[in-house]
Amino acid sequence: MVSNIKSPSYKMEVIEERSVLAEGPYWDSGHQRLYYVDMRNMTVNSYDPVTHTIHKATIKDSEYSVSDPSKQTPVTLVVRVKDTEDLFVVALKGALAVIQWDGTSTVNVTPVHLMDIVDEPNSGSRCNDGKVDPSNRLWVGTMGKQTKSDPKGNEFEKDKGEMFRVDFTGMEKKKTKMVKGMQIPNGLEWSLDNTKFYLVDSLTFKVTEYSYDDKDGTIEEIKVLYDLKENSLAGTEDKPNSLPDGMTIDSEGKLWLAIYGTGKVIRLDPNTGKTETEIVLDKVLQPTSVCFGGKDLSTLFVTSARVDWNDEFESSYPNSGKLFQITSIGAKGAGPSRPIDLPKPLLKDIRRKLKIELVTTF
Repeated sequence: MVSNIKSPSYKMEVIEERSVLAEGPYWDSGHQRLYYVDMRNMTVNSYDPVTHTIHKATIKDSEYSVSDPSKQTPVTLVVRVKDTEDLFVVALKGALAVIQWDGTSTVNVTPVHLMDIVDEPNSGSRCNDGKVDPSNRLWVGTMGKQTKSDPKGNEFEKDKGEMFRVDFTGMEKKKTKMVKGMQIPNGLEWSLDNTKFYLVDSLTFKVTEYSYDDKDGTIEEIKVLYDLKENSLAGTEDKPNSLPDGMTIDSEGKLWLAIYGTGKVIRLDPNTGKTETEIVLDKVLQPTSVCFGGKDLSTLFVTSARVDWNDEFESSYPNSGKLFQITSIGAKGAGPSRPIDLPKPLLKDIRRKLKIELVTTF
């Protein structure tokens, strides 16, 4: 049960640019920029916390169309390619792709296909959240298709959610199914000592703890770490769409979790399973994910959404869909977001397809 919850004295800034469904915040320490996606608008966004400017790369491809809802393909994660200035891995529908973008301009970009993640590309399943683990493996969750329009937003194919681990060696791109039978795989993190893996399944309202072997990337379920229902944070009649969403970890090994449908972000102690801190966001209903950033990693960035929106929601939650920048919360991130280090042969092939010259950082 919830006990001894603290409400920190914090400073909250709201960035006025709005998304429909912002997700996947990623802090790039080398360029001091936050990247995140707007799934519904098919954009990868960059935010400069010093100038408060946002730039966008809109995914354009002949196979997909934003104007045709039947062909809309959500972009669900963004990860920088290590030692490059302008390459990113993104998830598009059921696959991974690479885009070229400088992060400081607003442009259209054409993705280059990297690999399929979903086993059956025509099944309607798609990628969701993902991150790079401590040993340079990319973990990507997938979820089943939405079966009908539902105001609760939870009518998806049951037990179709899966978590994959992707290993890159030379030109080989190997995916391994790590967890199956999930509903919506979402936030994921690793413990500071690299012995535990934490994974959110949104529609079960739970965060599960796994043992983790960093050498070979294997996991084994240990226990349910946190259950929103047991902590009075799951959906209610007036707020039925209250779900655990994106997650990050701080320098003390505590987990920060966005609770979609409540306007809250909470801090969990994985040792006790207790809620330690609760942040109530200003006039927002659907926080989606969290990420630490800034020069000393003491800024908590929170993305949000405005899905299945109406005039009543707009009146009560006008900041929904905006980016939040929160400081003075008494915690710092465990580290910047990890880039993916692609093998040189594979990177060379990607550059050939993109027809760009070698640009590296030193």
